[in-house]
Amino acid sequence: MKKVLIILSIIALAPIMLIVVFAILPWLLIAIGIWLEPAPPAPKLTYAEFPFRLEFESQGKLLTIKDSLICKYDGIGMNEGVGKYHKWKDYFASGIERITLLKISDNQEINYEPGCPESFMEGKGSNFELIYAPFDAVEFKTDGKYKEWSHIEAEELFNRYQIKIINFNVDDPILTKTD
Repeated sequence: MKKVLIILSIIALAPIMLIVVFAILPWLLIAIGIWLEPAPPAPKLTYAEFPFRLEFESQGKLLTIKDSLICKYDGIGMNEGVGKYHKWKDYFASGIERITLLKISDNQEINYEPGCPESFMEGKGSNFELIYAPFDAVEFKTDGKYKEWSHIEAEELFNRYQIKIINFNVDDPILTKTD
């Protein structure tokens, strides 16, 4: 009777053990590996302002936006894709949340995304070149609860909204705070 009870217990626990072994254990090992990984050295530059000029045509009108993208070091982050990495905060000097090219409604607009702060602060070496070109534009939608962003290619941007990005130029950074 004891042997039957043990066998039934093993059979009952087998699915739980399989879930642990195949679903939880790999993520646990990855998390432990990332936690034990050494942190990247602190960046030499922890703050910079990148003045930029965006020229675009919207419905036949030539428009220019001048602002500065401010990037600040925000510590070390961790994820399973890259391990430990430098986190950055970015915002615009003018106080705007997004660069709006066209406001369609209260819940939808077309924005220009200059690029992530990592591409500015940790570009190729220390010469502040962007790692990749920014998107042509981003469509932003919200219903008050959820936010949705989607990339729009230049051709679609012009065909659907009559917007054409003419030039995006980033000046040399203004360096005011270093370690």
